[in-house]
Amino acid sequence: MSEIFGPLSGIITLVGLLVYARSVAIGSTKPSQVTWFVWTLNAFLLLASYHASGAKETIWLSAGYTLGLFIISALTIKYGHSGWGLVDKICLVGAAAGVLLWWVTGSSLTAFSTSLIIDLVGIIPTMYKTWIDPVEEDKTSWVILLIGGVFSLLAIEEWNFIIAWYPLQVTVTTAIIVWFVFRKKKIVTVQ
Repeated sequence: MSEIFGPLSGIITLVGLLVYARSVAIGSTKPSQVTWFVWTLNAFLLLASYHASGAKETIWLSAGYTLGLFIISALTIKYGHSGWGLVDKICLVGAAAGVLLWWVTGSSLTAFSTSLIIDLVGIIPTMYKTWIDPVEEDKTSWVILLIGGVFSLLAIEEWNFIIAWYPLQVTVTTAIIVWFVFRKKKIVTVQ
């Protein structure tokens, strides 16, 4: 089953990101530049360290994300939120610190672990933005990305930290975003 679910997770993930990119290009989604820049830089590092750490069946998720993130990151230059608030700055510093730690140690396990932390730090601005204003995110693309994450989990043959953590992290964080975009926004009225 891993031969089916692995590549399928990469294809579904790329489709979800292309749907998201279309939503950005037509103006219905306003992504956080910080999130997508951090994710894109990290995606290349994560793909390399994940492959070096022995990922085979689940590498497709990372490959799909790397290509899709690059496209969306380019679109955020024109269509994204370019403001750098406190949360954005903290996330960027956290990501830079992670890359520095990776470079200093040179270990693939340290590199992979650092990449996971960078990836997690990178989603904070989007989670925050989506919590505040869920209509600025594309529901369809996030649901497709969640399906891609679940398929990557189904592709895992050997459950160990290095192989399982990335698909698990992607699936959980994406599920949170999906919950945020489908929740009813609390309307505050002034009397």
